Amino acid sequence: MQKHVMNRLLILSVFLSTQQLLAIAAKCSTDPCTNIGGGEWMAFDDEKSCKKLEHCCWSGKECRALKFSEFKTEGSASKEKTPSMKFKDNPFNPPNKDKARLLPIGPPIFPHCPPPMPFPEMCHPRRNEPFVIEPPMNIPYCLRIPCSKDRHSQSKYDRDLRSCGEQPGCYFDRELYEYRDAFGPSVLPGVPVCQLAIRTKILPREAENVIYMYGFWNPYFTNCFLNTFHDEIMEGPPGCKLIPLLEAFHVKPKLAGWRGILPKECGYIGACWMKGECLYPLNPKSLTIEVQQKYDFNKYEIPFGRPKCQHFNPSNPYTAVKSYHSCLSAGCSVDSSITMKYYHYMFAIGNTMSAKDHWLYWDLVLSGVLGPHNIDSVQWKYNKDVKFGARPPPPPKISKPVDNAFPFPVPNRGGAKSLSMPPLPRRGKSEACGHIFRPWNFRPCPPDKLPPMHYNKYCPYKPLNLPRFPRLKGSFDGCCDINECYISRSDIRNAYSGPATYVTKWSSWSHCSVSCGGKGYRYKYRRHVGPLVKHNKIVEKDTESCYNECAGWGRWSEWSRCPNRDCARQERSRECLPEGSICKGASEETRLCNASWWC
Repeated sequence: MQKHVMNRLLILSVFLSTQQLLAIAAKCSTDPCTNIGGGEWMAFDDEKSCKKLEHCCWSGKECRALKFSEFKTEGSASKEKTPSMKFKDNPFNPPNKDKARLLPIGPPIFPHCPPPMPFPEMCHPRRNEPFVIEPPMNIPYCLRIPCSKDRHSQSKYDRDLRSCGEQPGCYFDRELYEYRDAFGPSVLPGVPVCQLAIRTKILPREAENVIYMYGFWNPYFTNCFLNTFHDEIMEGPPGCKLIPLLEAFHVKPKLAGWRGILPKECGYIGACWMKGECLYPLNPKSLTIEVQQKYDFNKYEIPFGRPKCQHFNPSNPYTAVKSYHSCLSAGCSVDSSITMKYYHYMFAIGNTMSAKDHWLYWDLVLSGVLGPHNIDSVQWKYNKDVKFGARPPPPPKISKPVDNAFPFPVPNRGGAKSLSMPPLPRRGKSEACGHIFRPWNFRPCPPDKLPPMHYNKYCPYKPLNLPRFPRLKGSFDGCCDINECYISRSDIRNAYSGPATYVTKWSSWSHCSVSCGGKGYRYKYRRHVGPLVKHNKIVEKDTESCYNECAGWGRWSEWSRCPNRDCARQERSRECLPEGSICKGASEETRLCNASWWC
């Protein structure tokens, strides 16, 4: 239909005058299908309905009225001619009308579809335009970020609705403002009243044209912007195409958004929708990212409502250790309660090994050589499905007597009884766990018990329903969950996915350089670990002085008092110094109070 109309107008341009053709062109601008006001923009939003009209064409993403312009030759003016132009200015007619008797054929006029108008000239906001006061998505309160990085500017926006609305992509929460005005900042602490909802990088770029034309951003252009750049927003930032590269580094991308986020909402916050998840893009300028891991426990920290970075599986020690490494190598942070239990997780994995392998495995863990990043490379067999608190397998029973077992009589009133001494370890090593001595056929000393971690267990993100106050419209979904792998809320604005290099925990202190009687030194290390680090490079070394006293027995204590009975015995004891050392000999002695012949 549209092509037929254009061909017919081309034929008419040969026989009709300029005034007649311009009258036909004027009909296009007054067609009933145009918008209210007789403008060029049509009321049809789909291409199929637009092409059914005789004088309409589809330009870009809009239905436009056909335009008619004169045939232009080289050197001719680019401006369109009007019927009121003088005859002598027409280059297609002879200069002297008395010398030529030609038909009054004017310059040919060709219909063409006008190019799409740029943003925001093509926008025609209405009074009931959506997304002026309310944002296009309901972001949970705990995941909202302030509109400005500057505290003074943000404080102004949190008090003034107009100032907040003049910032591109920012929205003012009136209900939260009334609660804050009445009860102070303790209501939903840390949640901004003026939030940055539309975070795509396209909006600041296009908002410059609106600010240039009007001097400030008008929220009435928000809906027009979302419709005009819908395809570009849904395509995501350029870093979205680089996310598959993370598989080569065995790194997972960071999660963006909130629970139940839609693909359209994922595009509005400047993230990538891939495989049913909203993910942060890679930074095209820099592949690697930094990680800010906190190892110290902070009892004043609010663990609720932190943005989830990756899925963390603490169901058993092995999955907790692997999730720990996956979280840090992706540039996320791990909850301090998980970090404090690091050595307990590693020790629980060693409990599934044999006692001999457990000694070797635990030495490598304490020295920092073995960790979550290379635990799959160990040659010892262990159970990946071990549960917390599971007891290790018992040591093997000795069915035959060993060479060093010998009988000896024990004095007793009822006679002599034959006993056998337990077998001595032939190889391996032993250690003292405080006052308990563990031989080789047992296992290494477990890590010290953790002190109780009393953190703030009150979740401040809960709905408020008070009389004479409006109900909060925002969402609280997931705000009272504790995410073990998270990112800081201040990093949401410029968050990127990518491989990261993190620093491991400090290793245990080495043995003192002087074994006995003298001043020496001992060391501990921590290393760089990440997908881009080929070896466990030592990045930091801590040194402290130490003094090892030679092990020896202290003085004997006084003999205990003799009980008032026959055949009573006295006792005395001595300690092996320094504490925790191992000394040869007996630590206790007994003797008879009176040497009677019947005792």
